[in-house]
Amino acid sequence: MRDYKQMVDLEILIGEKIKSSRDVSGGCIASNSVLTGQSGRKYFVKQYPGDQGESKAKAEVTGLTELMRQKIIRIPVIIGTAKNVVALEFVEKGRASAGFYESFGRSLAQLHRCSSKAGFGFTENNFIGDSLQINLPRSRNWREFYVLNRLMPQYKLMEKNGFTDSALNRLFEKMLSNLYKIIDDSAVFPSLLHGDLWAGNYFASTTGEAVIFDPAVYYGDRETDLAMTRLFGGFDEKFYLSYKNEFPLEYGSDERVRLYQLYHLMNHLNLFGSSYYREVIEIIKKYN
Repeated sequence: MRDYKQMVDLEILIGEKIKSSRDVSGGCIASNSVLTGQSGRKYFVKQYPGDQGESKAKAEVTGLTELMRQKIIRIPVIIGTAKNVVALEFVEKGRASAGFYESFGRSLAQLHRCSSKAGFGFTENNFIGDSLQINLPRSRNWREFYVLNRLMPQYKLMEKNGFTDSALNRLFEKMLSNLYKIIDDSAVFPSLLHGDLWAGNYFASTTGEAVIFDPAVYYGDRETDLAMTRLFGGFDEKFYLSYKNEFPLEYGSDERVRLYQLYHLMNHLNLFGSSYYREVIEIIKKYN
């Protein structure tokens, strides 16, 4: 139950009186609710708790804006933001009809053609789940960026959380020394990425189009987005076939899938605990 001041603040944010409000389950980073205004229009409202709440709200708006300005994949329209609260248009969920995954794969491929002359990274740091995602400094070298801005920060968190020892340190260092054999920097350009594209961060609208949300945006190797889609259930195979048809992948992409999943699995290990430990170790050993 919100107090009177919270309701007034939300009404100012959405620009009309609130007729009804209901909480929405499923958000582990923010508290989510659907508001219905006096006009009948619905709004999806996210409130980020904690000391980093305002930073997370700002990062989400920045990421959504970067994706939205490409006008390729549907992004919920930003209604407003204030401190740790983000108000978005409420998009009704529909069913993935015939042709949905082909269209989605094609659209993601088109998004990945959007690039940045500033190199790999982003204009600011943001968040991957509850963890800080380091996008600065930007780099012209993808392999270096992936090591210094993705793998190393997560490994340092693993050390802090007690998941490492001297044997693992040696394996991790050996893996890093082998990356030049796996990642060809000359073949990678900075693609605009969703950054956290798994099955829980998209749905089909009632009009049949893909809607993506909860991004961790940056410019990087497009294969990292695709690697993430294959975690936690994966997408329909038609999605991948359509993507490759629109934008063929570089040689050796299959060999890099687990390497690019490692960042997300290390993050899950640090956020959610030891159930992810074995998989992280298996990947590190794979690239030794």
